[in-house]
Amino acid sequence: MACFYVFENIRSRRWTKTKGVIVKSNLISLKNNNSNTKKHLPFLYKCEVEYTYDVLGKKYANNKILLRKLQKGMSLYHNKICDYLEEGKEIIVFYSNRKPQKSLLVHESSTPYLILMFVGLFMAFLGVVLFFDYNHRNLNYILDLIQIIN
Repeated sequence: MACFYVFENIRSRRWTKTKGVIVKSNLISLKNNNSNTKKHLPFLYKCEVEYTYDVLGKKYANNKILLRKLQKGMSLYHNKICDYLEEGKEIIVFYSNRKPQKSLLVHESSTPYLILMFVGLFMAFLGVVLFFDYNHRNLNYILDLIQIIN
């Protein structure tokens, strides 16, 4: 998953900028129907934002703020986002040149995802090295125990 976000974030940094307008900004509460969650958190909050933008005279609409989904819950977090992105506000929209319907408002830092990706790759590499080293040592040990009669 980390690889997807890293590569998608790197690609999105080459997207073109254009002006857009917020057409919808609502803070909605979602009832929590999951019985496994704690009872003192009965509601989840989500900021629903929709914006429009023009690309070569064609109008597009989207609701993506980030590449990843915004966290549910944390009403203060979503409340601030909805307050900041009020209806009618002009914003900068980043859109894909290949697929103009693909857009976002914020480029995230890919550093945490890069760290996770490299740690994962390092651990996989280390596992392979240790596996072959163990097998090689085990083979040499077995060969040393075999007694050959001349």
